[in-house]
Amino acid sequence: MEVTSVREGGALICKLVGRLDASSSPMVDQAMQGQLTEDDKLLLCDMSELEYISSAGLRILLMRAKEMAARKGKLALFAPRPEVKQVFEIAGFTKIIPLFATKEEALKAC
Repeated sequence: MEVTSVREGGALICKLVGRLDASSSPMVDQAMQGQLTEDDKLLLCDMSELEYISSAGLRILLMRAKEMAARKGKLALFAPRPEVKQVFEIAGFTKIIPLFATKEEALKAC
């Protein structure tokens, strides 16, 4: 699992590459927390190269969504692969964490 971060358009954008599962979720959580500052109000996750997400991965994203909401901010995801998007839909997470087709759509909507 690889996590890279950039700041763009007032957002912290984390790109997730690989498999987000029980073995990689602690590292992803630490990487995201390590990049967020107190001033960050928008956290976007680029899911274009995320191959798989387990319930442990969903939990990490839910925790980040709650953290962002507590600071009056928002977490949004963009460009998920069909199989990853399906996991979010089945789990009902699309009602909690918005999914967008592109980074531009996510930035505009948030």
